[in-house]
Amino acid sequence: MTTNIRLRKAIVRTTVAAAATGIAAISALGLAGTAAVASAHDFGPNTCKSGYVWREANESDLVCVTPDIREQVRVQNATPLANRVLSEYGPATCDSGYVWRETQASDLICVTPEIRTAVLGQNADPTAHRASGGGAFGPDTCESGYVWREGFDGDTICVTPDFRATILDQNTAPEANRAADDLAYGADTCIDGYVWREAFDGDTICVTPDIRTQTLSDNAAAASRVA
Repeated sequence: MTTNIRLRKAIVRTTVAAAATGIAAISALGLAGTAAVASAHDFGPNTCKSGYVWREANESDLVCVTPDIREQVRVQNATPLANRVLSEYGPATCDSGYVWRETQASDLICVTPEIRTAVLGQNADPTAHRASGGGAFGPDTCESGYVWREGFDGDTICVTPDFRATILDQNTAPEANRAADDLAYGADTCIDGYVWREAFDGDTICVTPDIRTQTLSDNAAAASRVA
C-alpha cells in the first residue's frame, strides 16, 4: 500500500512539472512572438520600411526618406537663413539709403544716416543737457529746452523737442524702410536660383529646385514607405 501511494505521488509530481514546463514554454513563445511584433513597429504606425528613416525637417516630420536625404535636410536646417536675399542682416535689413537707428543695441529701426549719426553722438554723451543737481524727474531731469528722447522704454537722453518728435514718429512704424518691403515674398525671399523647400506647410528654407522636387516627391510617396 505504501509503495503504491509513493508511486502515485511521484506520477503526480512528474505530471505537474511537465505541465509547468509546457506552460512556461508556451509563455516564452508568446513573449517572443510579441517581441517580434513589437520590433517590427518600434516607432508606432509611422515606422519606416527597412532602408528608410524619418526626414525630420521639423519635429513632426515623419516622412520616410533615405538616410542621405535625411542628412541633407539636417544640414539645411542648421542654416535656415542661407541663400536668402536678406541672409547677411536678416529680416531687419534696411532698404538702400537707410541704416539702423541704434538708440540701443537692439534698435533696428531703419532711418537716414544723419539721424543715426545724431543718435550715436547723443549716446556717446548720455548726460548732456541734464539739469544741474537734478529736478522734478530726478537726476535724469533735462535742462530747459530739452526733453527725454524715448527711443525705447527708459531712454532718458536729453534732446530737442523736434528730435524727440522724429524719434516717436519712427517708433510708430518700426518696420518702415526695410528691404523686405521691396521683395516679392518678403524677408523669406530666396536668392536667384533657389526656391522654398516645402517639406511642410510654411517651410521656407531656400534650396535648389532639384532638392525641392525631391522633397515634394518624398511627400507624395510618404504612405508607401511606412512599414
